[in-house]
Amino acid sequence: MEIVYTFDGAPIIVNDINNRPENTTYIKPPDGLYEPIKFDEETQEWIGTEREIWLENLTKEQYTEITGEGYPE
Repeated sequence: MEIVYTFDGAPIIVNDINNRPENTTYIKPPDGLYEPIKFDEETQEWIGTEREIWLENLTKEQYTEITGEGYPE
């Protein structure tokens, strides 16, 4: 039994490694990436959004809920 990650970062437990699903990798996404994230199969690296950009794209309600602060005007 092993853990693999879909190319959007979701972990999957695989019982038979010979039947590993397509579009998965053993490389765990690093901490600090924000959605959307994806795995670049060619470079074997995870790509994500920077925190500042991710926060800018949240609604006022989401921003307040996540940060505990008022939405910057």
